[in-house]
Amino acid sequence: MINSVSSSLSNPAVAQSQAVNTAKAPVAQASAESQTAVTVELSDAAQAKELKQEGYGISDISSKLGLDKDTVSSYLNIKA
Repeated sequence: MINSVSSSLSNPAVAQSQAVNTAKAPVAQASAESQTAVTVELSDAAQAKELKQEGYGISDISSKLGLDKDTVSSYLNIKA
């Protein structure tokens, strides 16, 4: 044990390498613990486009989103 301590003291590169390695570990743990889930709410237009891609019709989309059929049609660039 004394030999490894003295060898790291005599070799600055080894001492610096050991210091860097020990400093990185707590930072990595702290960032992993601080991550939180984020919920994103889509706009009505984005929801309408997504539902249309899933195969829903204008009437179904307007009912699901509580929007007028003309509004849904304008979101989807559909001329009535």
